[in-house]
Amino acid sequence: MQTQVDVLNIMWGGGSAFASVHKVHRDILRLVGTGMVVNSLLLQGGEAEPLAEVGEVFSLGLSSTRIKGRGLAALRRWFDRRSLARWLAARRPRAVLLDGIGVAAYILPLLAALSEVRIIVLFHGHKRLKPEHIRLLQRFPAERLELVAVSETLAGDLERQIGRKVVGARIALEPVALGAALKSREEARRILGLSVPVEGRVIGAVGRLVKEKGFGLLIEAASGWLKAHPADRLVIVGEGSERQALLALVHKLGIAHQ
Repeated sequence: MQTQVDVLNIMWGGGSAFASVHKVHRDILRLVGTGMVVNSLLLQGGEAEPLAEVGEVFSLGLSSTRIKGRGLAALRRWFDRRSLARWLAARRPRAVLLDGIGVAAYILPLLAALSEVRIIVLFHGHKRLKPEHIRLLQRFPAERLELVAVSETLAGDLERQIGRKVVGARIALEPVALGAALKSREEARRILGLSVPVEGRVIGAVGRLVKEKGFGLLIEAASGWLKAHPADRLVIVGEGSERQALLALVHKLGIAHQ
């Protein structure tokens, strides 16, 4: 018989592009009491080492097309969701943590029949919600669904869009562990492929390379400054679906060497 899961954490996918989000969810799941059963489920798949630190990790291996279910893929999506509904019912989770509106849109309708399950949707970044997503969140019983954002600013923005209470939760780093893991300036610059010493200034940004993070806007805004200061460098650290588009942009602007 399948052991009942106390907390089921459901996320979009794995790999380096999602590593920072995995670590946030891992730190939240570490707050679950000793002896509790924690599972994580990736809709797409990929590496999820931080999540494996707190419990077993499962993967559906679905493509974006199958998850979004447009055109002929909608039929496969229907079968996928029926199978997933049975998987969820077998584990009988007490609580479910959902990673953002994309995961919530796919999973929430499947949880409607599991009346004992408490659900938390955790929002990590600013996004203009689609009308159908707002309706989905508004229709779901408030006593079973809690909306949480990683900052008060984000919580306020989402509240205005959804019309329901969104809790702002500050996700803190572990300062001692973070400090111990930091590289020296010289070593960090060497790892990033920058000459040591660097004559000009180095400005950095870290995050997933997706449209919501606005790195394209950052590159466009910085292009004039970089051209005026040839010794300066802009370093962006991250992985994601927009990587090739951002590389094309820096070449178009003539600042790839910086």
